[in-house]
Amino acid sequence: MRRLYLLLIPICFLSSAASARDIAVYFNLDSFSYSEPLPINALMGDWKGNLQRGEHAFSYDSIELGMQWDSWSLGVQYRYDYFYRFTPDTAYLKYQQENNRALITGEQLSLSLSANALVARALRMAYQNHLENITYAVSLSYIEALRFTEGRIQGQASIISNNDYELDFDVDYFYSEDVLFDREVQRPDARGIALDLDLHWSFYRNYHIEFIARDLFSRINWEDAPRTIAQGDNDIKRYDEQGYVVFDPIISGVETLQSHYQRLPRKLRLLASYQHDVYRQHFLRAEIHDVEVERFYSVGYQYALSPDDRIAADYNMTASAIRLSYQTPFMSFSLASDRFKINDARLLALQLSLHAAF
Repeated sequence: MRRLYLLLIPICFLSSAASARDIAVYFNLDSFSYSEPLPINALMGDWKGNLQRGEHAFSYDSIELGMQWDSWSLGVQYRYDYFYRFTPDTAYLKYQQENNRALITGEQLSLSLSANALVARALRMAYQNHLENITYAVSLSYIEALRFTEGRIQGQASIISNNDYELDFDVDYFYSEDVLFDREVQRPDARGIALDLDLHWSFYRNYHIEFIARDLFSRINWEDAPRTIAQGDNDIKRYDEQGYVVFDPIISGVETLQSHYQRLPRKLRLLASYQHDVYRQHFLRAEIHDVEVERFYSVGYQYALSPDDRIAADYNMTASAIRLSYQTPFMSFSLASDRFKINDARLLALQLSLHAAF
């Protein structure tokens, strides 16, 4: 972390050279979570709730505090990303186990789970400029990674009774903490970069397009990252007090330390809006939000309370979620959910930006 803070020193000299009226501080909070099989709260907790067929669960979250001067900005960021892909059978078996629910004898379940998760802090520098009716910003983050998991487990489960099954699986994954087999390891070191891009284009007087790309390019280099490549089965079984099977699997394979390059999924947003010719305070909007594992489509309406203050409501057709937004020159806020009760939400998104000039 010390090396991260040292990078702030040149900025202190640059900011002292700028006049006070050119300096501003900002705060950004961005969180987007989505779970297909279960509500987010249940997936991260006790697995209670109504299981639905699904193959994805992900969340990307960041908090950033920084300063701006002229066309430049610099911020310190903390970020948390996880992306899981799995077969519906995998979520079903996990759900039945966690809730002690009966299995169907004779079922053959195809199991697969891939993970790409990261906890990191970063120093993020951005440059913004205007070209006629286009505004663009390019951001580069220097990342100091703290924890990660990346890899895959897959196999087959054969149900032999309502509370017992046979299991064979293969594992190949990198990690900073071995959550599968409790291997004791030292946390590896990692450094990396990530590139972001923002474009805002106004044309034909009534039309506006925004393109926002997060992690458009990313590369994180893990030195001496722990890796496990193994095969396992359930030759050793025991049963809990209610008679449900509990595994102490027999595994064989290799445990190594290797260099590993991690890439984060891209998060892309394309927003198009149309302003009414006569009633200029009315806007219609459409948005595509792509995070590689899932794509969301939204339509919405925005109303200008004044030239600089706006409110908006958008409907996410993919997740049946509603987003409410409020924007001023100094603050923007939005909240999206597919349920009024937050604990039941499968999509939950929060965005808050504050900006204060001196």
